[in-house]
Amino acid sequence: MGKTILLCGASGFIGGHVKARLESLGHEVVSLRRGLPAAIEGRPEAIINCAAELVDESKMIESNVELVHTLIDLAVKWHIDKVIQVGSSSEYGPTNEIRREDMTCVPSTAYERTKLTATEWVCASAWTKDIDACVARPFSVYGPNETPRKLIPQLWDHLMDGRTFELHDGSHDFIYIDDFVDGIIALLDAPREVTKGEIFNFGSGRSTSNHEVLAAFQEAANEMKLGCSITYHLNPKPFRPYDVINWQADISKAACVLGWRPKVTFKDGLKRYMDWRWFTEDLG
Repeated sequence: MGKTILLCGASGFIGGHVKARLESLGHEVVSLRRGLPAAIEGRPEAIINCAAELVDESKMIESNVELVHTLIDLAVKWHIDKVIQVGSSSEYGPTNEIRREDMTCVPSTAYERTKLTATEWVCASAWTKDIDACVARPFSVYGPNETPRKLIPQLWDHLMDGRTFELHDGSHDFIYIDDFVDGIIALLDAPREVTKGEIFNFGSGRSTSNHEVLAAFQEAANEMKLGCSITYHLNPKPFRPYDVINWQADISKAACVLGWRPKVTFKDGLKRYMDWRWFTEDLG
């Protein structure tokens, strides 16, 4: 029998995919886009928070920290069975080390710090308030409906219109959206003694450079017989000050504790994304 789940951030890239999966599994999803409703019929059995402010620093405290405080308070008030906070690999800060859940985080931006603050609050509240609250820490999630300003959507746009792409040095650990949603479902289904107060990395366990992304993208385009190539200009400087050469998740905890592993290879994920763009734009 399905659960009633309170989902924050359902209109976003990750939240939209989480919502679709939950509904396909027979769960009833109460979606919250802005703030909280005055009343919710029935008592939700779980809260999943995918909401976050990534760009506007003036809204980060409210969106990334205060909302989480409110959701934890609701979980205590309603005796919620499970709270899942979607964190970010950026919480670790700029480091070339393989990122483990137990390592010290050194955030360097307002976004990184507010997301880490939320993570620390969730983990502390799990014990001080005795609730089953945990954090899913995704790395670079990609797939259909991804934000247009991200690398892979930008590559598609430049491929299609023939513009020269400015390629910067940098690296990320890419995980296809379906694999990350699998991780959310694994947390939702896992027993309290496994998830309470815990953080779980979700990535591929591999650092992929921007050069490798471009090469894989062009290879996928060739295999799909799109008949076009990406021209690029190499800029050796990182696109952002906090970009690093090695961005890699240690995913052994999720594998050992949850039995979760990514299933979609990077090339297959690119093809799925490109198929989706081709199909949706052709229909448009």
